[in-house]
Amino acid sequence: MSGSNLHNALLRPPIIQILRAAGFHATRPSVLDTLADLTAQYIMILASSATTHAANAHPHDPVPVLEDIYQALQDAGALRPQLREWEEDWQGEEDMRGLEGFLSWFTGPANREIRRIAGFVPSEGDMVDADALEKEDFLTALKKKHSKTGEESRYAGTVLGKNADEHPIIIEGGAPSLQDWGSQMRSRAPYMADSDSSGTFLTSSTHPSLPQAATTARHALRQALKAHKRLPRGPQQDAHLQTLLTTITSYLPYLLALSNGLSSKPGDTSPTEEIEITLRTEIISAWRPTLTNPTTTLSLKQRPTTTRIQGQGLDFEIAFVLSTLSYVLNSLARIGVTRTLYASATPTPEQRTAAIQTATKHLLQASAVHSLLASSPSFATAAHSICNNKNGTSTLPDLDPATQAALSCLALAEATLLAVLKDDSYVAACIQARNPNDKDWMVRAPEIPKVRAHLFARLCIRAAEYAEQAAAGLGSVRSEGRMGIDDDLLGYTRVLGRVARARACRFFGVDAELSGKIGEGIAWLRAAKGALGVRGAGTAAAETKETNTKSRTGLSRLKQGWMERREERRMEKDAGSRDRTEKGELGPGDNAGREEESRVIEMLETKWVRMNDTINTQLIPPSTDLLANLPSGRDIHSAPAPYKIPSLDEEQLVRMRAPPVEDDFGPGSDVEDSDEEAASVARVYTPGTVPERSDSAYY
Repeated sequence: MSGSNLHNALLRPPIIQILRAAGFHATRPSVLDTLADLTAQYIMILASSATTHAANAHPHDPVPVLEDIYQALQDAGALRPQLREWEEDWQGEEDMRGLEGFLSWFTGPANREIRRIAGFVPSEGDMVDADALEKEDFLTALKKKHSKTGEESRYAGTVLGKNADEHPIIIEGGAPSLQDWGSQMRSRAPYMADSDSSGTFLTSSTHPSLPQAATTARHALRQALKAHKRLPRGPQQDAHLQTLLTTITSYLPYLLALSNGLSSKPGDTSPTEEIEITLRTEIISAWRPTLTNPTTTLSLKQRPTTTRIQGQGLDFEIAFVLSTLSYVLNSLARIGVTRTLYASATPTPEQRTAAIQTATKHLLQASAVHSLLASSPSFATAAHSICNNKNGTSTLPDLDPATQAALSCLALAEATLLAVLKDDSYVAACIQARNPNDKDWMVRAPEIPKVRAHLFARLCIRAAEYAEQAAAGLGSVRSEGRMGIDDDLLGYTRVLGRVARARACRFFGVDAELSGKIGEGIAWLRAAKGALGVRGAGTAAAETKETNTKSRTGLSRLKQGWMERREERRMEKDAGSRDRTEKGELGPGDNAGREEESRVIEMLETKWVRMNDTINTQLIPPSTDLLANLPSGRDIHSAPAPYKIPSLDEEQLVRMRAPPVEDDFGPGSDVEDSDEEAASVARVYTPGTVPERSDSAYY
């Protein structure tokens, strides 16, 4: 008897006993088979989910523990927590009502008869041993009835016997164990989309090795993404981003060669090298989106961690790889700046300039990638090529041309703000003052040279216009159809625009203070605080409102203060101000720079108000008049041309003419990692353009 038939045969008696305990003393064989099949499938779902959680949580010892089983029960719908994660964090204790309810139902009177038949509860008239209160289960009693010589002699070495000791299986003349053999096969096996072999989708009569090389490069990218996912968030993940960038840039030339071969286009590097590609079946690839709000793509019974979007065509694959490239470039840009500015040792102006120039180059390249995705008609069509798209009107927001155009504007906004940050001595002085390891203040105070304040203010206004344009574009995509952009990205974009306007107001204030108009400078600072949504902004409207509300009751003032605090917390959340650093560690505080900008404004306002109260005593004009006369913005970076995908050189194409190595063909490894979180091309931590979703290293 095969293992499958044996397991089905062993499952039938428990189903019969459950029906008997429920009051059904007879049933049709078809009903019994259906119930047994449903039970087997449900148990398989629980087992596979538990093993997946175990492999993700502790891959070195992938034996499911209680926490893995608890999560598997939640996946299968057996448990449903009453509180969300942030509610549990707020209450300071884990919600166990779902588990307690499940246990009370399991041990309650509804299942007492089933537990009695299973041997967990003694029957009436049974002699109960004080040392062992549980009866033997039916399988043990059945084995004793049919085995007169004992279990070891008849059932040894079978599934009914005792478990054998775990030991590695040695392969004769090959790898030392099955685990090593599996690792070797996974590392050598080519991969193409979700296929089981490299030759399923594409073949080439002119370059036979090209499909195999492309699938191998794709497999390397997925392995790099999985390795990045398993690294703890922090310096290790940041250092691994360069590896991701290398694997992506290595995979893109093969995709371009396949695309040119399918469309019969000559290559850029070798126009005379003709590539002929034959499409055997439609290419279908599956990736997990990043920008799409998970709640818009799932039903209530599904989980966001298992959602993949399947798309048809090679353009769908190229679009997602290009979007991954842009997210990695954004991450490299922000990490390079923050690691330099917030280092334990205060960086020199040369180090700060070099880091910002490198980050600007990454952001402009990311903007070019988004511009390519927004302007190319083939990629716009890829947004509609979702396999499970039931109506042709809705598109995937990640690949929507409006989304890509908005992300291009957002990258330009960040690059423009970096151009201002390069010469912004006020931010550098504020960071240096908070650095506990800096000792330069013992020797000399930080020097703040004169800046081109009016020019910097106009650059910040242009950055704010870019950010507001991006927010409008993302908002338009969100309002169309059922699938929308994630709230974190939309909130981050809006807050970045407000931070840019606040920084422009600060530089207008610096320009006024340098001209001797310290009262006007203070008004600009208060306007900046109002743009940031900081409480106590001190604008004229706020002062007038405060005067009018002095006669109100204390309850009205309490309500007004509560509304201001709620608005400030909402902006902090949109800015991405999650505490990812250790307590007391120097850091930016949030992704959009709102917290750092508020510190600089507070520092300047305290200094200037003290000077105005003791020396100048100038009147402070209302801020509304100043904000009404803001000039237009000024560009410092021209919009980059669409990104040009690198192509294979002539030498590589010549090597592709050789036949593929037979040993390298074989089953791909995508089946085994189909449940891995790393299938998300865009799930890398991108705190710049794409804010983080959670504090876990498993995205």
